Amino acid sequence: MSEMKMNYIFIEKETQDSISMCEQIAELLGVEDSKMKSGNLPTSGFICLQDVEVFYEISGKSGADQYFLELSTKARVNRAVIALQTLDDTIYQSPKQKYYTAIRVYDGISESYCKRLYPKYAEFERLLRALVSLIVTKAYGSAWQEETVPEEMMADLKKNARGNLPISETLEQMNLSTVEEYLFAEREVVYEEVVAGSGENASGKTGKITDFEQFSKEELCRLLEALRPTSLWERHFESLGSQKKWKEKIVGVHPVRNKVAHQKRISGAEYQQYRQLWKMLPD
Repeated sequence: MSEMKMNYIFIEKETQDSISMCEQIAELLGVEDSKMKSGNLPTSGFICLQDVEVFYEISGKSGADQYFLELSTKARVNRAVIALQTLDDTIYQSPKQKYYTAIRVYDGISESYCKRLYPKYAEFERLLRALVSLIVTKAYGSAWQEETVPEEMMADLKKNARGNLPISETLEQMNLSTVEEYLFAEREVVYEEVVAGSGENASGKTGKITDFEQFSKEELCRLLEALRPTSLWERHFESLGSQKKWKEKIVGVHPVRNKVAHQKRISGAEYQQYRQLWKMLPD
């Protein structure tokens, strides 16, 4: 059974009467230990919290303004999180914070959340890239890279790839923000091509774009719509769902992506929120 741990540094800000920093830490944990009063460190032991046995060790030099606290438990993940989170809340919600500054050195709670969320995030990003690859290949064949990736974006991708970028690795080189821009950024159309394709109206007549009299109201509306800047999603992905819906969901993944990928702190509330996010993503 794996061990979950939390490590902290306590820096004394203000002396609390005759109570040492070690004794203040002990009070937070609900521990009474004569060793602390005598100044003999390190001191360690076990406390039982919500039927979970938590090991603690307080270390440091007697009389110093910095002390170290390690908490650990071998309980099952869910029970370990509850117990350690309770102690973490006590440390950061105690009115005694006026006497100390507590710094998390190692956050095992967030580590457990990241480990559980990462497979979901990884699956989402891989499936998204697979979906994009299938759609653009169907629309453009082997020319999809040239036809759909803006020059500036391609230059950045090649720069990050440090060399040539095979078509099979183009989407892999895009991070989530780049994929979002690739799919949803509006791009100007090639007006000449649109106009050339609109030269023949419903009556079979041909003419220049200046020959407005040859176009019916409906044809003019279609022409104006064709001239409107559009996104890649609007042109080729609308059958999968509205751009607005998909964009909202993909953008919503950004916070969890950044925190999970970089192993940042995730609270219990955020973890539950991110779990629900995967269920809300469009199929």
